[in-house]
Amino acid sequence: MRTGKASYTAQQTAYLRAAHQIFDNGAIFCDPTALAIIGKSEQELRDLWVTYPQELTTRMLMACRARFAEDNLKQAVNAGIRQYVVLGAGLDTFAIRNPYSKLGLKVFEVDHPDTQAWKRERLLRSNLKADAAFTPVDFERQDLTEELARAGFDHKAPACFSWLGVVMYLTGAASDATFRMIAALPQGSSVTFDYAAFPQNPAQAEFDVIMRTHLEGLGEPVTAARAPDVFAAGLRNLGFAGVKDYPLAEFAELLGVDHELCETVWRIACASTARS
Repeated sequence: MRTGKASYTAQQTAYLRAAHQIFDNGAIFCDPTALAIIGKSEQELRDLWVTYPQELTTRMLMACRARFAEDNLKQAVNAGIRQYVVLGAGLDTFAIRNPYSKLGLKVFEVDHPDTQAWKRERLLRSNLKADAAFTPVDFERQDLTEELARAGFDHKAPACFSWLGVVMYLTGAASDATFRMIAALPQGSSVTFDYAAFPQNPAQAEFDVIMRTHLEGLGEPVTAARAPDVFAAGLRNLGFAGVKDYPLAEFAELLGVDHELCETVWRIACASTARS
């Protein structure tokens, strides 16, 4: 992302989540605050979609991955987890609508300082309150362990992490450092994330070129591609006990989505820790 500016992809993701509420009636992921956080009325967003139409598949993908992360969080809360960390939060609205606040779930929002400052401004302008410990971190330059501890995160207690739309923009060293930190947490900790895999066929290769060219032009180049089997093995070596990795077709089926997500290089995965 460009220094001094909020992430373009974070803005685009928020618009897609809001559009899902309007055009798909929030069928996959219901978020009553999605429209308010972007500061647009329903009619303004409808008008914008006429000018800048988005494919249904893209909306569905954004809705599905958000739903998947929060489904995994629900399982973690039911298992007694009381720390939730949203890495690369963008305009994520969970901290506004946290249904587990009375259970004592503490939410940490981690993002690049420029994007997080923009997020907090959007909250003020929209008169929304997010009950979260805001934690500005540049993954490439700052130590996430130290910054989370400074924000009140307890590294001796298990936690659930959501890390959507970030891994594919980081160097392998930066993303692996974060995985290593999560893997060192107590048993029961987990992370839900998505990433870009190496193309497996001509259609995926074509998509990969288009995607990378587009994002590079926006100043947010995709840097890290992974081979799913090798990636999963690496995560297990770090200490993750359970690693589940889904191509988009299997992912849609898992959530019972009645829409065929196009098979791109994007994949979503979740991993849980083994250490006690």
